[in-house]
Amino acid sequence: MLTGNYYCGCKDGYEEWYDSYYGCSDIDECTKGLDNCTASEICSNTLGAFYCRAPIKLTGGSVPNEGNVLLWYADLADFREVCDDYWDDVDATVACKMLGYTSGTATTVSYFGYANYITFDDFECTGLESSLYECSYIDYDNCDYMEGAGVICS
Repeated sequence: MLTGNYYCGCKDGYEEWYDSYYGCSDIDECTKGLDNCTASEICSNTLGAFYCRAPIKLTGGSVPNEGNVLLWYADLADFREVCDDYWDDVDATVACKMLGYTSGTATTVSYFGYANYITFDDFECTGLESSLYECSYIDYDNCDYMEGAGVICS
């Protein structure tokens, strides 16, 4: 916009608005489809930008390649824990591959700390999957806080 003898504009990631005054506000690239995240990534908006992340994370481990498994639960737009019912090394390996590792060892009974918000349960992967979301599972549980599923990735 040209005002007097100078030009006002917004930086990348912001859009101009006018309501008696001119200003700039953040563009939510994620909701407007302006991101470049793949179908297997989650888009997260930040001020003036966005970033893409894997729909999985580990918590409670002492090093980055270990911890209880949390998966993105789109219905709540948040991460939720996995129950250890049927959880085995095949499931752990699929989880670890999602994080860029080649294999995984399963842990059970909330080995890396209590599981506060378990949503995913009864995973039964074949080992051919590239994501836990491709495995057989249910998104409700019959588990308590001592049944968190975890991994040690290598």
